[in-house]
Amino acid sequence: MVELIGGGGEGGGGISGGASGGDGGGGAYTKTLLTVTPGATYSVTVGAGGTGGANQEEDGATGGVTQITDANADVLAFANGGGGGLSSADGGFGGVGGPNTNNPALFAVAGTAGANAPGNGSTDDPPTPQNGIAFVPNGIMYGTGGQGTGFYTIGPAGSAGAVLITY
Repeated sequence: MVELIGGGGEGGGGISGGASGGDGGGGAYTKTLLTVTPGATYSVTVGAGGTGGANQEEDGATGGVTQITDANADVLAFANGGGGGLSSADGGFGGVGGPNTNNPALFAVAGTAGANAPGNGSTDDPPTPQNGIAFVPNGIMYGTGGQGTGFYTIGPAGSAGAVLITY
């Protein structure tokens, strides 16, 4: 059995006029059974948290896909990353949660959408919870979106996805 969480989206950057960027979306969650062959090779890719905004006033980047593939690069299980928060002079929209479209897993849940930011004139987001699946081993929250930022700052990265394999 495998459980996968996609990477969280980056928070949107703040605008020089005072509007905040939207929060990044949380990564999707997948739980399924895989048939494995003894001696076969499988690859595990953990989706990175969305990052890359080098400038203020910039939309956040999408989180990476977490997946397991076989030796032929066939995808056996996946969980998509969350969308980046948007940056706007009117207050940015939150990023979409990682989609679960066309996911054949036994259990697949889309990620939580990021919160929209307050409108122009606000210097910072109000405290909002991070978006993601409550999968918190060792005190680390995986697949969460970065919180949008206020007044002319770069959006913070989302958190990385995770993989749990039970054999």
